[in-house]
Amino acid sequence: MRLHIQECSADPAGVRRAIDAGGLHSISPRVPYCHGTEAETGTQAERAGELRRCTVLLYTPFKGAFPTPATQSNITKLKPELEKLIKKGERALLALAAETDPEVSKTLKDKGVDLPDFKTGYDAWYSVAMQVVKQLIPDRLPDFVRQYKDDKRKEINPATYGISDYMIGISTSQYDKVIADGKSAFPKFEQQLYILKAALSRFESSLFDIIEIVQADLFDNELEAAQALNRKGFARAAGALAGVVLERHLGRIVEKHGLKQRKASPTINDFNQLLKDNNVIETETWRFIQHLGDLRNLCDHDKGRDPTKDQVEDLIAGVSKIIKTIF
Repeated sequence: MRLHIQECSADPAGVRRAIDAGGLHSISPRVPYCHGTEAETGTQAERAGELRRCTVLLYTPFKGAFPTPATQSNITKLKPELEKLIKKGERALLALAAETDPEVSKTLKDKGVDLPDFKTGYDAWYSVAMQVVKQLIPDRLPDFVRQYKDDKRKEINPATYGISDYMIGISTSQYDKVIADGKSAFPKFEQQLYILKAALSRFESSLFDIIEIVQADLFDNELEAAQALNRKGFARAAGALAGVVLERHLGRIVEKHGLKQRKASPTINDFNQLLKDNNVIETETWRFIQHLGDLRNLCDHDKGRDPTKDQVEDLIAGVSKIIKTIF
């Protein structure tokens, strides 16, 4: 793929009208859009309010350039990783069974089955699996978390005993009879594994909504375009483009969680505050996004000084981190 940077004089309002009318398209250079002939194919235009110049990326696809290994679909990358996570969970389930049931332990030992230590590896497994569930099947997340710990329980019994109880060695008994112990954690972890497998089934289902995956690919490509702009010296345009990616990503998170935004045209800060108020993000993340929003505003509005190349690099890197870690 050959990437060209072209600078042209333009009235900002005219640029916006061209974008809205379809004359210029805010799309990734790796997602071809042909308007007329191949030579007319275009992509980004800077949307900054007070700029008198706009920067347009033009690219010329050539045979064999699409797709490349660098643009391999996220579906292809994520599915094998999820399958490995499930296999790891299945081995951990056997390990939990062996640790809590002497008969199972003896059977597996006689067969020469080598198993990991459940307590050592569970926390890392849980952290990754929870993010997968949150991303792919968010409606099952409360159930997934409840198997680990039920904050609303009033007593400990086999139904309310959680994996967290086993991790710290809690057991209950009455009149010398065990009520709940490590064995009660087995069906809890088994349920978590079932939920994770349900997430995998979404990849295999023809009904799987691939918008999230495709959007992630587009975002990656647009951030690469922003990096190219910044390297060429168009820091303001690069920052504006990165800001658009961040705003769209936060908007999708708000939509996914069913949150209602009162403003007709919400900004990054509006989305950020709404996510914090509804406990979707932590305070530390909220502050980080605030910082990114400030950098984006510096790029979008002429406040008497231009953003530096380093500031835009920080913005692009920050946006890349957010779109990969906040769902």
